Amino acid sequence: EYCHFIGNRVMANVGRPYKHFYLHKMGLAGRTLSSRDGGAFALGASKLLGSGRLRFSLNSLSADFIACTFALLRQDGRLCEIGKRAVWSYERHEAACCNHFTMIALDSTIDQAPWWMCGTLRTLSARADAFVLHGLPME
Repeated sequence: EYCHFIGNRVMANVGRPYKHFYLHKMGLAGRTLSSRDGGAFALGASKLLGSGRLRFSLNSLSADFIACTFALLRQDGRLCEIGKRAVWSYERHEAACCNHFTMIALDSTIDQAPWWMCGTLRTLSARADAFVLHGLPME
């Protein structure tokens, strides 16, 4: 949703078939990848990118997906991590990669940057009022 809002090309990782179907209907046909199998994700993302690299990734997956995502980034690329389980530390990233890494934890961001959170929630609220937000189906 956010990538469409700022005008970026989107690829999405989802696991359940109904989520793949929903995203295909939303215009992501041929650009959904597995969130269940790291190898399938790596192969599918590489094929979709061709000789290109990602400028940005918002990630909430763990384990092999993190390493693979870093490998898919451009040198000046950025990975923003919103997951909580098995995420890389800043020290591990520094030892392994030369691109940018940011961990985003909304629970602590609310306390540390309430002005940012307030602005973000206002933007989401305005987009919801304009009926331009689309959530994933629950089943």
